[in-house]
Amino acid sequence: MSSWHWLILLILYGLPAVCGWRIARRAGFPPALGLVMAVPLAGHIPLWIWAFIRWPIETKGRAPHETRPVVR
Repeated sequence: MSSWHWLILLILYGLPAVCGWRIARRAGFPPALGLVMAVPLAGHIPLWIWAFIRWPIETKGRAPHETRPVVR
């Protein structure tokens, strides 16, 4: 296998894992849950879960990057 093959695999599997890590962390889930997105077909499971449940960060009342409280 050439180095191009490994580069393409890194992009195809690494990029979704990094994005999943960031989404999980910002939503209040364990960031390692985002690594599941690097597994083909199984990576869709966290997306479906995150789409239909209440995120833990919503129950706290503010996003981690906000410094002022959210008015509800």
